[in-house]
Amino acid sequence: MSSLLQRLKERKLFQWSLAYLAGAWLIFQGIEVLAEPWNLSVGFQRVLHVLLGVGFLVTLVLAWYHGEKGRQRATGIELMILAGILVVAGAAVAVLGRGEDAGREPIAERAEAASSVIDPKSVAVLPFVNLSADPENEYFSDGITGDIINRLAKVTDLQVIARTSVMQYKNTEKPIRLVGRELRVATVVEGEVQRMSGRVRINAQLIDADTDLHLWADAYDRELTAENYFEIQSEIAQQIAVALQAELAPAEERGKSERRPTDNLEAYDLYLLARQYWDSEQWQAAIDLFEDAIELDPDFALAYAWLAMAEADFYWLVTEARTDERLARVRRAAERAVQIDPDLPDAHLAIGWYYYKAYDYERALQHFAIARDALPGDSYVSTQIAPVLRALGNWEEAADNFRKSFESNPRSDWAARELGFTYHVMHRFAEAEEYYDRAIQLGPDDYTNYLSKAALYVSWEGDRERARTAIREAWARIQPAPLFAENYYLHWWVYRIIDEDYERTLRRLAAGLVETDTTGYYLTKAELHRLSGDAALARASYDSARVLLESRLISASSDIAAQAHIYSQLGLAYAGLGRKAEAVRAAERAVTLFPVSKRVDNGLMWAAFLAETYVMVSEYDAAVAQLEYVLSIPGSYITAAWLRVDPMWDPLRDHPRFQALLERHE
Repeated sequence: MSSLLQRLKERKLFQWSLAYLAGAWLIFQGIEVLAEPWNLSVGFQRVLHVLLGVGFLVTLVLAWYHGEKGRQRATGIELMILAGILVVAGAAVAVLGRGEDAGREPIAERAEAASSVIDPKSVAVLPFVNLSADPENEYFSDGITGDIINRLAKVTDLQVIARTSVMQYKNTEKPIRLVGRELRVATVVEGEVQRMSGRVRINAQLIDADTDLHLWADAYDRELTAENYFEIQSEIAQQIAVALQAELAPAEERGKSERRPTDNLEAYDLYLLARQYWDSEQWQAAIDLFEDAIELDPDFALAYAWLAMAEADFYWLVTEARTDERLARVRRAAERAVQIDPDLPDAHLAIGWYYYKAYDYERALQHFAIARDALPGDSYVSTQIAPVLRALGNWEEAADNFRKSFESNPRSDWAARELGFTYHVMHRFAEAEEYYDRAIQLGPDDYTNYLSKAALYVSWEGDRERARTAIREAWARIQPAPLFAENYYLHWWVYRIIDEDYERTLRRLAAGLVETDTTGYYLTKAELHRLSGDAALARASYDSARVLLESRLISASSDIAAQAHIYSQLGLAYAGLGRKAEAVRAAERAVTLFPVSKRVDNGLMWAAFLAETYVMVSEYDAAVAQLEYVLSIPGSYITAAWLRVDPMWDPLRDHPRFQALLERHE
């Protein structure tokens, strides 16, 4: 033994080992510090750990053979040992790498396996290239792309990828095979547009996405008239359908198009430019241009339809624009479009949207059905139908339409998240997880995707650790790390359940890592202060929420859904301020205004807020009764697993009916 120790000292094995271990320790610390801000995956960290371990073995070998002065030549035995270590290390890294790939994007692999057979009649029309001398003509080439997509959507058995997904490939240098794989299509259309003085030249080609072979190609060089413009689009769509052996409608078989949208090319030019502004969510600019187009052609039904939809989006997505007059303008424009052209599917989409926002769901579905019959391949129709079906509690049909919407719009994280959300409230949790994963993959900078996934794990198994992991993933990927997504009610629910350090979260909220001060922001702060035991600061935040909510009641006086939302949150704010009677009255008002019988998904949310308000004001029997009602109807985030881990319900833990409720719904 003494001889072995002496040899180890001679070869300075201890010194080499200590030096290496000190360096490795510093690297380990660095990995731990950088893992979250640099988004270092678990698999990557494991590979580094393996390599550091291998490095230690290599260090021991080198020390044994080279630690003693004078022994500097590498021997055959030494090289064999080092080679064996490296082979084993390589195998370990390969296994970990494969495991990491599988863990990082399970949905991608599962989705590809589930849809391994691509529909041979699926097609994506990539953005046509603008060859005009004037780059301002980009909207014209984009308009032709959209028009061809719209015409193909009318072919009965084609699966056509939505415009929002294909426009992401504008000016792409990706090979066709990769584009086809990402969009899950068998064929791709490419084209070029050149607009000259009084003429238009269009080249188009249909390509097999797997083999890169041309299935069809043609060139069109004609005088730029309304008749020629729309005829070219019709011919291109017809030739693509014939090449794919798709079933043509009678008018298409005869080579004829339906009624031309307008004979005024200047008006149509303004319409195309307006659509470009609509795509970029510049609602007012789009509205102004649609109105200019209508002024040039008062019978331009398509412009009226899209004026209605631009007004509708403005109404829905911009809080300040949500007025009775705006909604009335939606109806007037949509009704005028239907009056001019009763067969125009876009007109029925527009009037259907109006009825949806007016809570007349049956009439909305009637008009959407007309649009779907005319546009069987248009995912936008499914996107409009699905929320109506979900509002009615027709969960399976809603999921089917959201699935169709996502399949035709496979690059949309919104479509993936909406499908995931639908499965979530249907309590089909594994499927919800897959589509939330896809939403994160497609929209890694949208915090809402991560919040939704965190809420899923709470609903599913009350798994706070997996929920925390989802939130940490967002903080690691998005910089500066987000704490809040504007007007998203899940914040105070998720944070109060999964947060392991309320004080830290409050510090980060105070540091300004939010987009704006909203009622949701103040209610989140109030909940965290309450749970951390700071009653004074909790009260201050509840009061800030109250001030904002009371001021918003006036502007929402005619929108019962907006009123219900405000009253439900006011109930929580009043309860946090100890104003019991006002709290109960406000929360019950929300449920009365917008009950489950009017709209299932939102109605269940207000019912859950009412249960929270009852707990906060110590009306425990009423709270349990309300929870029994919420859990008896499909369509809520709230599950027995959620109730078990949510600290909101701690006052009910010893309540016999609450215990029985949990056991009944386990």
